[in-house]
Amino acid sequence: MSAKDNIKAVVADSSIIIRSGIVATLRHVTTFSITAIEVISFESLRNCIQIHHPEIVFIEPYICRNSDIDSLREISSSTKFIAIISSVINNDEIKAFDATISIKDDVASIASTIERLVLHNNDSTSDNSDQLSQREKEIIIHVVKGLTNKEIAEKLYISVHTVITHRRNISKKLEIHSPAGLTIYAIVNKLVELDEIKSNI
Repeated sequence: MSAKDNIKAVVADSSIIIRSGIVATLRHVTTFSITAIEVISFESLRNCIQIHHPEIVFIEPYICRNSDIDSLREISSSTKFIAIISSVINNDEIKAFDATISIKDDVASIASTIERLVLHNNDSTSDNSDQLSQREKEIIIHVVKGLTNKEIAEKLYISVHTVITHRRNISKKLEIHSPAGLTIYAIVNKLVELDEIKSNI
């Protein structure tokens, strides 16, 4: 699948405000086209998946338990499931999901999550550098220059929560979990010059 392809999505949430808010946000994703269907219950979600076999489903965790996700995968094995986090939730309740988004996430963060799950997951030939969005590369550059999450947020005019979400996505994509590892990655992939970060090494 390429960025030009249309992605079929389902948004399952009991709140019309959250449901329509996510659908409206998806319309602002410019890297690919997304067609979204709204549903309000597990039964309607199951029927929708059987008919449309969407690439991605956004779900309020209280609509779907972990065992429900497993049953939905039997209907459409290629579908990716994203939990919609709108309040404090136990991680055990969302362990069957492929990813999470918060209602506080911005468009770039949500687009990055979709790219990771749908686009690059189906493209085994892409290298790690190509998997990163431009915003994620900017985050890496600032991290290896020694900026804190708060400083990065201020510099890029985004929330600290969004910075943390980007860093989490970067770690998953690259399987790098330390600033030192990111520094090596950034140098090797020419995101920064050694002279720019000597004082932080």
